[in-house]
Amino acid sequence: MQDELVKLQAQHQRTIVFISHDLDEAMRIGDRIAIMQGGEVIQVGTPDEILNNPANDYVRTFFRGVDISHVFSAKDIAQRRPVTLIRKTPGFGPRSALQLLRDEDRDYGYVVERGKKFIGVVSIESLKKALSANQTLDDALLEAPAAVPADTPLSDLISLVAQAPRWTRRAQPMSDTKQTQDPWATAPADAGAAPTHDAAANAGDAWSSAPPPAAHDAAGQGADWLSSAPAQPEHFSLLDPFHKAWVPFDSWVTQGIDWLVLHFRPLFQGIRVPVDVILSGFQQLLLGMPAPIAILVFSLVAWQIAGLGMGAATLLSLVAIGAIGAWSQAMVTLALVLTALFFCILIGLPLGIWLARSKHAAKVIRPLLDAMQTTPAFVYLVPIVMLFGIGNVPGVVVTIIFALPPIVRLTILGIKQVPEDLIEAAESFGASPRQLLFKVQLPLAMPTIMAGVNQTLMLALSMVVIASMIAVGGLGQMVLRGIGRLDMGLAAIGGVGIVILAIILDRLTQSLGRDRRSKGIGRWYRRGPIGLFTRPFIKQA
Repeated sequence: MQDELVKLQAQHQRTIVFISHDLDEAMRIGDRIAIMQGGEVIQVGTPDEILNNPANDYVRTFFRGVDISHVFSAKDIAQRRPVTLIRKTPGFGPRSALQLLRDEDRDYGYVVERGKKFIGVVSIESLKKALSANQTLDDALLEAPAAVPADTPLSDLISLVAQAPRWTRRAQPMSDTKQTQDPWATAPADAGAAPTHDAAANAGDAWSSAPPPAAHDAAGQGADWLSSAPAQPEHFSLLDPFHKAWVPFDSWVTQGIDWLVLHFRPLFQGIRVPVDVILSGFQQLLLGMPAPIAILVFSLVAWQIAGLGMGAATLLSLVAIGAIGAWSQAMVTLALVLTALFFCILIGLPLGIWLARSKHAAKVIRPLLDAMQTTPAFVYLVPIVMLFGIGNVPGVVVTIIFALPPIVRLTILGIKQVPEDLIEAAESFGASPRQLLFKVQLPLAMPTIMAGVNQTLMLALSMVVIASMIAVGGLGQMVLRGIGRLDMGLAAIGGVGIVILAIILDRLTQSLGRDRRSKGIGRWYRRGPIGLFTRPFIKQA
């Protein structure tokens, strides 16, 4: 997506204002970055300008741990001193070129012809070898490295340097040498067959520090892995029969996903619509309320559901989330989790009821539920991105898939655990299947079903950090950014926020799963903050 945005800007030559919460993304695609604090712009500049001259401590802290290899380019580290030009003339040989490099304190120089036409590069070492072998300046030419644009990122430049071949003597034409088929061997195979020289000639050479090579050292060449012979073809061995894959399963999966994307992507994009509507509603509700009002409402709800102690604990926990600076991210995460929970209940509860009543359907669906629970969470990300894209909505979809099995399984378990004598008693009194389900089975299975809701909720929260890898916002994004920048403080804030939310939601759903007898309290309108208002009126009645 980032590359597509850069291509669009280059094609249309328009100014694009892109608002992002991801600093790495901003530095990847932005020519200029504006940093805001408290609703005010405090610094505007290119990424390298901001890194080198931060406006204040806030900017300096915000950019702490940034990977500079994606910010700086070749022009920032390139050597700016003039290069040494060696003009190729009839009387200018390796000795003169070597003397010129020594005088200008250079390790290499650029050989040019008339009109400064570039023909190659020579180094001190290549000139020494050519001089000792009584060769010309052409024989000392090296394979020149490829030029890179000045705006090449430092990360790409490091890769180019690491993969570049070593500077060696330029190979002679194949017709003139007995060159091997080794692609790494850029030196001629018969380079060692140099003409011999007498001692006087060698003594007169002030720059020949090494004696002329007498023969090609086969042992030394074999020790060099770059000059090694090509690997022999591998054959099947009974001792290692699975060295290579027999079944191209990876190709099948890739082709299957490509086929789905090609033919059914509009269908999957349509599935996004209801998820987007519910998610947007939760986000507008949670982020639209002022933090003090939201904390008060959540605390009253916790008091009503789980008692005064849980209400007070919820109040303190939410204040702690706001105090560490994670309130807005926590509300985004809560919206994601509640949306995923809503669809898990909407899908899982009817599916569990159906599977509890149909043995044949259970035989087919249960293996799928087993596979969904045992599949690593990371495996879901690739097909979800290809079918739904990236962002919060695909994050909710992958969370639904990951967190759905517990509520289905425990719904089946709760309905099957209803005593048979109660079912027979209801049927003997003439209860219809609908009445049997809603009046007998579901009420008695509700504690088990709520345990499934609790497990689904915990799995949804555990998926938050993993889903942040596909650009899902919230506390998981804070953890991911902190890990990427080695900023343990930022990662700890996101982690603590997730833990606090998990504890609150876990205690509330557990309380909902207990019946009134285990709680030791009366009807819901007689307890909690609602009971404070209704109790006087109920007594008068």
